[in-house]
Amino acid sequence: MSFQHQREYWQRQLRLLARHVRYASAAWSESGRRARAAELVTVFQGVNAWLRATGVDHWICYGTLLGWWREQRILAHDRDVDFAAPAGAYAVLKAAADRLPRGFTLHDTSHRHGGPKLYVSHRGWEADIYFLVEDAGSLHAILDSPNPGDTAPFPREWFYPARTVEFLGGPTQVPAEPQRYLEHTYGYTGPDAELDPVTRYYRPIRRRG
Repeated sequence: MSFQHQREYWQRQLRLLARHVRYASAAWSESGRRARAAELVTVFQGVNAWLRATGVDHWICYGTLLGWWREQRILAHDRDVDFAAPAGAYAVLKAAADRLPRGFTLHDTSHRHGGPKLYVSHRGWEADIYFLVEDAGSLHAILDSPNPGDTAPFPREWFYPARTVEFLGGPTQVPAEPQRYLEHTYGYTGPDAELDPVTRYYRPIRRRG
């Protein structure tokens, strides 16, 4: 890891530590959970508006899409916001960093994922931007993840054409077939889910006793 990457890594860890200290009560109090949710909504709205202004194709994905699809809100356990864009949009988004709202900062972590990967930080909270590669009619995300569903290829038509929906106070883009994509990514998508340690897909919680 280069000196620059090391410096960025430790700066990020300090931001996350400061966030943890500030919102430690979120795990125990309703007011803390509301404060955390409000911060994530702010991050979502700022980055969503920026992506729309750039004109690139984009979608909400992963946990943020699951929150929209299942509950019409950011999931209670979420700690970040997730967007996806075509790999070809990477350079456009990097060049548009100065168009982000005040207090929002673009970071490049491509060196950790073997290809394009960005995230935006605001007050210690983050929005990930994952990039999709198209190959023979399929898409897959560029991402270093232990969970196979995060990077497994899926049909292009599950994402195209994007659908415009209302979410968290404004329009955003979702995949054409959100349920298929979510089940492909996670397996089980219900609220009573646990991660299978063998398959690394989700399953209904197994009741003991």
